[in-house]
Amino acid sequence: MSYLPLLGSIDSSSHYDATSSRSSDGPTLPLDDVDRSIVEKRLLRKLDLRVAFLVLIYIMNIMDRANLTAARLRGLEEDLGMTGNQFNTLISILYVGYLLTQAPSNMILHHMKRPSLYLSGCMVTWAVITMCMGVVSTLVSSILA
Repeated sequence: MSYLPLLGSIDSSSHYDATSSRSSDGPTLPLDDVDRSIVEKRLLRKLDLRVAFLVLIYIMNIMDRANLTAARLRGLEEDLGMTGNQFNTLISILYVGYLLTQAPSNMILHHMKRPSLYLSGCMVTWAVITMCMGVVSTLVSSILA
């Protein structure tokens, strides 16, 4: 990973200064011309924003999974005309979908040069599927959504 966007216009002719005699514990970054506290603040701000966004996505994922159970309490089974174990089948299909798509998605993400585009596409697809689930009127359409 490159540190150029973080450090700005620093001469980066070599990434590590391994021949330096000032440090005996290993290679160091060439930060002589930059105030270390400014670089640390920029890095922490960048990491905080990314982690906050990932936490928000995770919370929305948990809410999405819990919405179906909450809808059951508000009369989903009666509205869709479900009987017996049909709600359990619907929940099972939801979780099987999560399990079957997580591993291939992570493998695709590992090979992507720009994971941000892939994750954005996944979020848009997830939003469209969630909106489709909001307009279902039968059990079959809810299973297909």
